[in-house]
Amino acid sequence: MNQNLKIGNLPISFIRNLVITSAFLFVFCANNAFSQTTQNTLKAVTTNIYSNVGGYLESLPNDYAANPTKKYPLIVFLHGSGELGDGSASSLDVLHRIGITRLLWGNLFPSSFSYGGASYSFIVVAPQMKSADDWSNSIQAVIDYCKKTYRVDENRIYLTGLSLGGVSAWEYSASTVARGQGLAAELLVCPGASTWSSQLQNIGQSQLPIWVTNNSGDPINAVSGAVALVNAINSAVPAPPKALITIFNNTGHDAWTQTYDPAFTQDGLNVYQWMLSHSRSVAQSPTSPVVVTASAGANQVITLPVSSVTLDASGSKVSSGSIASYAWTQVSGPSSSTISSASSAKPSVTNLTTAGTYKFQVIVKASDGSTASATVTVTVNVSTDPPSVNAGKGGTITLPTNTFTLDGSLSKASAGNTIVSYKWAKTSGPAGGNITSPASVITTVTNLQEGTYVYDLYVTDSRGSVWSGGTTIYVKPAPVTVSTDPPTANPGKAGYITLPTNTYTFDGSGSTASTGNTIASYLWTKRSGPAGGNISSPNSAKTTMTNLQEGTYIYDFTVTDNQGRSSKIGTYIIVSPNPAASTDPPTADAGKPGYITLPTNTYTFDGSGSTASAGNTIASYLWTKRSGPAGGNISSPNSAKTTMTNLQEGYYIYDLTVTDNKGRSSKIGTYIFVYSATQLLAIPGKTGGYITLPTNTYTFDGSGSTAASGTKIVSYLWTKRSGPAGGNISSPNSAKTTMTSLQEGYYVYDLTVTDNLGNTSKTGTYIFVYPAVTSNRSSAAADSSTGVINDISAISEPVISDALPLSALDITVSPNPVISDMNMLIKGSAKGKTNIAIYSINGKMLQQQEFNKDGLGSVSKTVNISKLPSGIYLVQVMVDGKFRKVIKIVKQ
Repeated sequence: MNQNLKIGNLPISFIRNLVITSAFLFVFCANNAFSQTTQNTLKAVTTNIYSNVGGYLESLPNDYAANPTKKYPLIVFLHGSGELGDGSASSLDVLHRIGITRLLWGNLFPSSFSYGGASYSFIVVAPQMKSADDWSNSIQAVIDYCKKTYRVDENRIYLTGLSLGGVSAWEYSASTVARGQGLAAELLVCPGASTWSSQLQNIGQSQLPIWVTNNSGDPINAVSGAVALVNAINSAVPAPPKALITIFNNTGHDAWTQTYDPAFTQDGLNVYQWMLSHSRSVAQSPTSPVVVTASAGANQVITLPVSSVTLDASGSKVSSGSIASYAWTQVSGPSSSTISSASSAKPSVTNLTTAGTYKFQVIVKASDGSTASATVTVTVNVSTDPPSVNAGKGGTITLPTNTFTLDGSLSKASAGNTIVSYKWAKTSGPAGGNITSPASVITTVTNLQEGTYVYDLYVTDSRGSVWSGGTTIYVKPAPVTVSTDPPTANPGKAGYITLPTNTYTFDGSGSTASTGNTIASYLWTKRSGPAGGNISSPNSAKTTMTNLQEGTYIYDFTVTDNQGRSSKIGTYIIVSPNPAASTDPPTADAGKPGYITLPTNTYTFDGSGSTASAGNTIASYLWTKRSGPAGGNISSPNSAKTTMTNLQEGYYIYDLTVTDNKGRSSKIGTYIFVYSATQLLAIPGKTGGYITLPTNTYTFDGSGSTAASGTKIVSYLWTKRSGPAGGNISSPNSAKTTMTSLQEGYYVYDLTVTDNLGNTSKTGTYIFVYPAVTSNRSSAAADSSTGVINDISAISEPVISDALPLSALDITVSPNPVISDMNMLIKGSAKGKTNIAIYSINGKMLQQQEFNKDGLGSVSKTVNISKLPSGIYLVQVMVDGKFRKVIKIVKQ
C-alpha cells in the first residue's frame, strides 16, 4: 500500500512547522465541545512489547500525574504499511507525520473532549509494527501491555487504524468475540477489508460499534470496499450496533487527515466524541429521547425600499447531543422572497419587494435525528417616500407648428405604492397653450404662440401623497424673409496709447448682419503707419495690434456675410512717444560667425538678438559686405535675418548696422570662413572664450569640424598648448569638451581631427580668464557669445587665423607676464608685410611696428613695452593682410 505521500529529504523540523502552520486555525476555531488547550506529552518509548512490536509513541493526559488514582480512556492508533519499523527512536519518528500522532506531535490534539456533560482526556498509544505479519496477536499484546502499564479505564478502550492499520484492526476485533467485547468502539480509516461469515458472527455477538471512513476517489482501497464492509456488518446476525460510514469527496488515499481532524463532525460529533459515546459499562442500546427546542427568532418589520432581513434560529436547543441541521422554508405570504442559505442558522432573505406578511418556518434536527419546528413573521410595509415625477423632456417647436405632446409616463410610485391620478397645469407662458386632457398621463397642448411655456405635472399615489415636476416648451417665431442688404462693420473704439505700451486690441464683435443673414468672416488689414503694428489675428472679430511704434496707424476692418456681401470701415491708433525713453543708441548683434565647407555655399546670419535702448525700438537693419572674395551676396540686406549666397573659398567680413526709431544706429562686424571641398578642417566652434572669475569652466564644441568629400572624421583630440595651471580637459577625445579649474590668465588649446584615411587637421583656440576685479578692463572689451571685440574692426575676430593650418602662422611670446622687453618668435609659411600691434583689452591700439617676412622659417622680434602700465593686453600679428594671430599677454 502507498497510503503515505513521501516528503523527500525535508528536515523533520521543517515538516513539523508546516504541519503546525497548516492546522493552526482549526484548533482554535473548532466546536467548543473539545478543549482549546492541547495535549503536549508525546514521547517515544523503545521496548519489546511483542516479537513484532519494538517500540511505540505514548501521550498521557496533561493531568495524568496529578491524579494518581484516576483512570483514563485509551486509544490504540495503528499506522499503515509506510510506517513499519523496528521501534527505535529514529524509526519511531516516521509516526509523527500521520493521523493522531501527527496532531500530538504538532501540539494540535485537544487536551480534553466533552460528551454527555463530562470531560475526558485520552491515553494514546501508537505501536510501531516491524512487519506486515501477525498484527492481531501484536495488537492483543499492546492492549495487555497498556492495561498493565497505565491507569486504563477498561470500559473505554478504542481501537483505530488507517489503511493496513485499518484492515488489521478489523481482523483483530472480528477474530474472536472476546476481542470484540474488549473494545468499546472501533474506527477504521480506508481499511480495504474483506469479510467472512465467522467474522460477522463475532462482531454481532460482541456488539462492537464501528465507524468506517474512505475517500470517494481512493486509488488503493476503493470506496466500494468500504461500502461493502459496512453493509455486511449491518446485515450480520445477531445484529450489532448500526455501523456508520463517511465518504469524503476527495481523490487520493489520504482519508485520515480529515477523519482525525477534531473539527470534522458527523451528526454533531467528531470521532473522539463518538468514541466517548460508547462504553462497555453502558449497554449498546438506544439512548433516551433527545428533546429539541426550535426557535425562529423574533418577528420583524421592515419598510420598503428595504427588502431583506436575516432570520435567526441560533436560540434553538437540544437536551443532549448537538444540533445537526437547520431547514428554512417560507410557509405563507407573497412569493417574491428568496432564502439565500436555507440550511444555516442565520439565513438571509432577499427580494421582499411586495408589501405584505411573510411567514417562515425552521425545522431543527438533533444529532440523533429528532426534530422540532418554529415560525417567524416578517411584515413588509409600503414605502413612505413620495412618488417620482417625470414630466418629460419638453422641447422646441417653430411656428406655424403650434401643438406639443406632454408625456408623464416615466413617473413612478415608491416601493409598494401605485399612482392613482395625474394632473397637468400651465405655470407660465404667453396666451394659448391649452391642455386638452389635464387628467391624462399623456396630453396635447394646443394654440401655442411664440415664447416659453412651463407646465407642471402633479402625481398622486395610493397613499394620497402628491408630488410635482415641471417641463418647458420653447416656441420659436416663423422664419422671416432674408434681407439683401450688406452687413454693418463696427471695429469698436479707436486707440490712444503711450509708449512703452505697444499693443492695442480692437473688438469688431459689434458688427451685425442684415435680417436673416449671419456674418461669415472678418478681415483686419493695415492701411498705413510706421513699422510694426502687426495684426495678431487678422481673421477674428477681436484682434490685438502688437509691436506698435510712435506715430499714427490706420487699419481697415472688413466683414462678410453668408451671402458674400461685405462692408469695410476704417479705424486708427495714435501712439505717443515714451516720455522716459533712453537717448542711448541700439546694440547690434550679428549672431554667430560662420564656418562652411564647399559645396555648401550659403550661410545665414541672425541679427534679431540686437536690442534698442530702454523705451525705444529698432526701426531698421542693414547688412553690408566689408571684404572677401567675389560672391557672398546678401539676400535680404534690410532684414534682421539674412542669407549670404554664392560664397566662394576664402574669408568674408560683413557689417550689421541697426537703427532705432530715433535714427540712432550701431554697427558690428562678423565673418564667414569658406573652406575648400577637399579640405579636412578642425573647427573648435566659437573662436575663443571670455570668462570672469569666479566662473572657471568653459565648453568648446568641435562637432562643426568637416571632412573632405568621401571621407569622415573618426576621432577628435583636444590638447592644452599653453596657459596657467588648471584648465583641465574633461573629455579630450570627444567633439564637445569642457575645460575646468580655469585660473586668471590666457589659455591656448588645439583641436586635432583625424579622418578615416589617417589625415589630420589641427586648429587652435583660446580662453581669456579675467580676475573678479580688473582695473584695465572695459565692459566693451568683448562679446563672449560671438568672439567679437566691438571697439575696432581690425581685431574683431581675435583668433580667426587659428581656423587656418598651424603651418601658416604661429607666434610665441616670452616671458609672459612681461616686465619690459617682449620676445616674439613668429613661425609659419605665411610671408609678406608683417605688422605687430599691441591693443588694450578694450580694443584701443597702443603701439605697433612693421617689417617684411620672407618665406618659410622663423623670425625673432623684441618689442619694448616698458611704457605701458600693468594690465592685460592683446598682441596681434598680421602677415600679408590675411594671416592673423592674436595672443594675450600680462604686463607687470
